[in-house]
Amino acid sequence: GSAKSFTAWQNELLTRNIKSGQLLVTHRDFSDDESGPTVRQLLQDNINSGIVTVGNENDALSVEELALLEYGGENDGLAARVAQEVGATALFLLNDKGGVYDNHEQELGQVEESEWASILLMAQNRSARSEKGTGGVFAKVTAAIAAASAGIDAYIDRAGTPVEQIIAGDTGTHFVANKS
Repeated sequence: GSAKSFTAWQNELLTRNIKSGQLLVTHRDFSDDESGPTVRQLLQDNINSGIVTVGNENDALSVEELALLEYGGENDGLAARVAQEVGATALFLLNDKGGVYDNHEQELGQVEESEWASILLMAQNRSARSEKGTGGVFAKVTAAIAAASAGIDAYIDRAGTPVEQIIAGDTGTHFVANKS
């Protein structure tokens, strides 16, 4: 769960003398309708203070409510939303398998906007065959496309892969940002 994940991040960041804080959030928390600071303001305050925010979807909501959310209630979609809110230039979506694989089990390297629809359909078909429920490659591809559509380079790769290798295109799948 969330507590173990945050503690792991917190401990790792502490070894580098970086402060961190956990934020449980839903997509509706980005609304400016609430009284008090918005998630957008809290994220920006943390950035300005040198605090890394470790965000996680607030799983206290029911699966039905999560399914109705614009981005599907996934942490991947939430990460894409946060990246947009803070004006990120890159989004890294990590898993235990690596990048996105084509139908011949070849890892896709760079994916341009003209390929997004076919990659999304392929990911959707794979997720429909999965028994793991929500998430997986479809959620990651959907989030990557949302980020890239907003002008953010999105990368899907294996957790633990050095960022330099991911950015260099040595590994994983890069959804090239739409710069228009």
